[in-house]
Amino acid sequence: MDHGLSILKLASAMTRHAGHAHAATASNIARADVPDATATRAVRFRDSLRELEQEQAPALEDTDQAISIEREMLSMAEASGQHSAATAVWRSTLNMLRLAITGPQ
Repeated sequence: MDHGLSILKLASAMTRHAGHAHAATASNIARADVPDATATRAVRFRDSLRELEQEQAPALEDTDQAISIEREMLSMAEASGQHSAATAVWRSTLNMLRLAITGPQ
């Protein structure tokens, strides 16, 4: 039974997805002053899970919206929250595995 390991794989995929979302947002911010530039976003996590499990970068989608610094800052904060949640799951799972291996003290 490897439930702990599958949770770790999911947390790893969540962390990578948040990193790709950060990269897309950073690219948008870098192109904010380019005329007619449109924003790109990482596809939703559940839609990109298969690519993430195969350690591929998730696809980006064009939004056909002009780049807005305010929207990009909100997107960056959301990706940061997703990253924090994924690392918290990772940390908690490792702590439970350590406890299972060492037993109660």
